[in-house]
Amino acid sequence: MSQYMTRVKGPERTLRASLEALNVDEEWVRETALCYALWAGAYFWMVIGEQTEHHLCRLPIGWGIHELPPHFSLFVDCLAVGGFCERVDLNRFRWKPEIAPYGAKALPQLWGDGPNKWEQRKWELLYIWSKMPQSLKTKYLWSNEPLNLILLQRDLDSYFHVKTRRWSEAPDARPGFKSQIAEELRRLDCEDGLPGRKSRA
Repeated sequence: MSQYMTRVKGPERTLRASLEALNVDEEWVRETALCYALWAGAYFWMVIGEQTEHHLCRLPIGWGIHELPPHFSLFVDCLAVGGFCERVDLNRFRWKPEIAPYGAKALPQLWGDGPNKWEQRKWELLYIWSKMPQSLKTKYLWSNEPLNLILLQRDLDSYFHVKTRRWSEAPDARPGFKSQIAEELRRLDCEDGLPGRKSRA
């Protein structure tokens, strides 16, 4: 008996037969792959090395002319061949209307008339919050009051590096405009709630 028999349920008796019964055509594969590629590109983030302050940018989304990150150059060229975007010059590109159905499906809040900057910023803030050391975060989790801006600002100034978006376990302050981050985290907490925080409903 297959090891998958007790773990996978499908229309047929075996995993192989169930997979063979799927109706997977070329258009389905193309749509699924393109939606995933757009989603993965928009959420992409990679820091180069442990100590460096350089990082690789996300795939630009929405309408208008965008700077093309070099590491997405080949991907954009492939999409241009398919008619989904076009190069403006060597370092810039723009999306064509043909990408809209895929973009709207993969990133429903960020396509249409263009990306909502606050919705995009939420990704960054949730990432910053998720990476905050537990030793710092604990004091914010037990309270159902709005985030203390003074305390949060102090933690950001002492432990957070703006350029790398990395936290330190020990104080290692670096210059950067962090009061805006504290205010944005408080706004996000008030609107949607930050993971782990007590509900204020």
